[in-house]
Amino acid sequence: MLRKFILSTLALVLLAPPVFVAFENFRGRTQLEGVLADLRAKGEPLEIEKIAPPPVPAHSNAIARFVDAADALKLDTELQPIALRLIGPGRAVAGARLAEWTATSGRMVQWSDLALWQSNHQADLTQLREALDAPFRQPVLDYSQGFKLLLPHLAKMKSAVNVLGACMSDAAHRKDFGAALDDLEDMRQIARDLEKQPLLIDQLVRVACEAIATGRAWELLHSHDWTEAQLADLQSTVAPIDLISGMIHALTGERALVVATFQKMSTRELMDLGNLSGNGSPGSSVDGVGIAGAGLARVIWGDQALAQYLRTFQVMLDANREAAKSKSMKPFDSLHSLVPTTAFNPRYFLVRMILPALDRAGTKALRAETERDLLVTGIAIRRYQLGHNGKPPADLQALIPTYLDAMPIDRMDGQPLRYRAEADNSYTLWSVGDDRADNGGDGQRTTENSGDRSHANWWLARDAVWPRHATAEEMSAWQQEDVERRDRRARKGTRPSEPLKTMDPELLKRYGLQPPTNTPANPPVPSDRR
Repeated sequence: MLRKFILSTLALVLLAPPVFVAFENFRGRTQLEGVLADLRAKGEPLEIEKIAPPPVPAHSNAIARFVDAADALKLDTELQPIALRLIGPGRAVAGARLAEWTATSGRMVQWSDLALWQSNHQADLTQLREALDAPFRQPVLDYSQGFKLLLPHLAKMKSAVNVLGACMSDAAHRKDFGAALDDLEDMRQIARDLEKQPLLIDQLVRVACEAIATGRAWELLHSHDWTEAQLADLQSTVAPIDLISGMIHALTGERALVVATFQKMSTRELMDLGNLSGNGSPGSSVDGVGIAGAGLARVIWGDQALAQYLRTFQVMLDANREAAKSKSMKPFDSLHSLVPTTAFNPRYFLVRMILPALDRAGTKALRAETERDLLVTGIAIRRYQLGHNGKPPADLQALIPTYLDAMPIDRMDGQPLRYRAEADNSYTLWSVGDDRADNGGDGQRTTENSGDRSHANWWLARDAVWPRHATAEEMSAWQQEDVERRDRRARKGTRPSEPLKTMDPELLKRYGLQPPTNTPANPPVPSDRR
C-alpha cells in the first residue's frame, strides 16, 4: 500500500509540470486567438505586408543611386554650419549671417572650406539631387526577416539631410534664395519618402529630418531681408505636416512585426529571447529571475505574454489616435502606468521588453508638429510686418486668411499657440512646452536645465519661446563671449576625449552605422564656388 502511494505520488510529481505547461499553453493559445479575433473584428491591421508600402517599379526607384551618393558624401562635422544657435532666452543667431563659425575642436571654419568640399564632391551632389528628382526612393525590404531586418538606408537618409542643410546654409550666406529653397525642398522630400514606411525607426528618422529642416528654414528666414514673395515661397515649402499619423502607422507596423516574429519563434529562440545583451534591457526585463527561469517562463506563458502585449499596445495605440484627433498631448497622460516596473509577472515580459521604446513616440511627433507650426507662424508674422511698416499683428487672428489658413495649434495642450505683440514692434510667440504650464512666454531655462547657454535647447525653457534673431548688439556680445571661451579652451589645452561607448554590433549592422572616425577637416584653402 505504501509502495503504491509512493509511486502514485511520484507519478503526480513527474506529470504535474508537463500537464501544467500543457494547460498554460492551451490557455495562452485560447487567449491569443481571442485577442487576435477581436483586433481583426475592429479592422486593426495585423499583417506587415498589408501595412508596408506596395512595391514600386524598379526602373523608377532611385533608392540605390540615392544611397550610393549619400554614402560618398562624408561631410566632416566641423564643416557643418550652425543653423539656429540659441544665445539667450528667445534669441538665436542664424549661421548664414556669420563670416565664420567655431568648430567643436575650437578652430574657426570659413565658408570657403565648405565651398571647397562642395567643389570636390560636385558629382556626388549632382547624383543625390537627381535621385531626389526621381519618382521613388523606396528601399526593397524583406519584412519576413523580423527583428533581423537590416535598415542601413536610414542612416544615409539622415546624413543626406545634414549635407543638404549645409549646402542650404551656404546658399543662404551667398543670398541665393532659389538655391537655398531648392535644398530645403530636397530635405523635406527625404522626410516625405519615409511617410508610409511601417516601422517606428522610420518615423523617428523622419521626425529627426524634419527637425533639421526646421532649424535650417529658421536660418534661411533670418539670413537676409527677403521680399514678401520669397517669404511666401518659403512658407509654402515648410507648410505644416502630419507626423503623428505616420507614427500611428508605424506603431501598427511594429505590432504586426512583433506578432509575426513571435509566432514563428522556435522553443530555443523563445528561451534565448532578450538574453543577447548583458547590459541592455530586453534581458533585464525578467527582473532577476535568471536567464534559465526567464527562458522557461517564455515557453510556458509566451502566448499569454503576446496576448497581454496586444491588449496593452491597443490602449497605447488608441491614445495616439486620440492625440492625433485632438492635436494634444493630453491623451498620453495615463500611459506611464501601462508598463509594470516592479513585481515580476511572466505574462508581462513582452510588455516590459517592447513598450517602453514605443509609448512616447507620439510625443516626439507632436513636438515636431508644434515646431513646424511655430516656424510657419513666424514666417507669416514677418510677411505681415513687411506689409504694415514693420508692425506685428495685434493677435494671430489678424493673420487669417491672408497669411495663415487657420489658427496654429500648440500640440502640447491642444490650444492655439500663444502670442503677444510687444511695445517695441517686436513680438513673443510660444508653446507651453512639455510641462503644459503657460508661463507667459518665459524663455528662461529652469534650474535643472541650466548650463552653457550657447548650446541650450529652446524647448528646455519654462516656455518653448520661438526664437527671434538676435540684435546686432546681442550678436556682438555673444561673439565676444565665444572668443573668450576659445581663449580659455586654448589655455587649458586639449582635453583627452572620452573613450567611445561600446555599441551593440547588431544595431550598428542593422542601421548601417559605423564607429566615428577622427578624419581631419579640410584645410581652409580658398576656392571658387561651383
